[in-house]
Amino acid sequence: MTSVRLERISAHYGAARVLDDITLAIETGELMALVGPSGCGKTTILKILAGLLTPSEGEVFFEDRLVTNVSAERRGAAMVFQKPLLFPYLSVGENVAFGLHMRKVARDETRRRVREALEWVHLAGYESRRPSQLSGGQEQRVTLARALVTQPKLLLLDEPFSALDESLRAGMRLLVRELQQRLGITTVFVTHDQMEAAAIADRIALVFDGRLEQCAAPRDFYTAPATLRAARFFGWTAISANRGTIAFRPESVLMDKASGVDSSDESFDVAVVSFLDLGTRLLLRVRFDTGEELELELDPSQTDDRRALSPGARIRLRVPHSAQRRFP
Repeated sequence: MTSVRLERISAHYGAARVLDDITLAIETGELMALVGPSGCGKTTILKILAGLLTPSEGEVFFEDRLVTNVSAERRGAAMVFQKPLLFPYLSVGENVAFGLHMRKVARDETRRRVREALEWVHLAGYESRRPSQLSGGQEQRVTLARALVTQPKLLLLDEPFSALDESLRAGMRLLVRELQQRLGITTVFVTHDQMEAAAIADRIALVFDGRLEQCAAPRDFYTAPATLRAARFFGWTAISANRGTIAFRPESVLMDKASGVDSSDESFDVAVVSFLDLGTRLLLRVRFDTGEELELELDPSQTDDRRALSPGARIRLRVPHSAQRRFP
């Protein structure tokens, strides 16, 4: 069942067109990641979903209910921003309860739900602390609890872990995914990090220049990118070849050998820039004739002569046909 639907959404800031004809359906209980470079329109989409911004064109539906002009507080969506934005003069418990007080939820019910939400984010017993007594990761967990306690139909996360170090980010990703699956909340997660999106999302919507480039399962971006821009964004190398542009992932590259070569494989003559022998693996940096450089990790069994890989040497690499994607 579709939970949220954007139909032909466009948005302008003055004369600048920020979103251009975006159509996207998000299924009930799904975690959708919005990914793309800075300034591509990801956060604008999130604000339109939240009701913080009205699109210039198009419509927004929540479970077939038209909400394009419905105010943010009446949509049933909750948003977590990059910065925690906690009230410094309120305790943790009071911060989490804020949305419930605004909805005039009974006091006993509020206490129960606040306690439960803090247990979800592993902050049970923190009710009386002030935000100034928390770490950055704890502050963001309180913000997540504040969003979840209102039992939203749609949870919106705008790069919520960008200010955290990698170890904390990894833990928060796992926590969000665990809670999202346990509670069955339809969630839209904005990030510029494709690895983070692949780790957490059911599907990824890739946005470039305000347009939807591709929407698919994470694996599809690593096995079957729809466009050259999608391929490059997800780490594929693209090199001009005889028949257009060939894209491939670095881990699919092999040392070229005369035997067992399929005529549909693609081979490249490259120059070795640097070489490091780590015993169980070989690290190479090579330069194509097009000037593009690529770092490779090869199995030592692919060559019998380490001297042939010294800087300045010319070697031949092969990309199997099954690992190629070709674009005009």
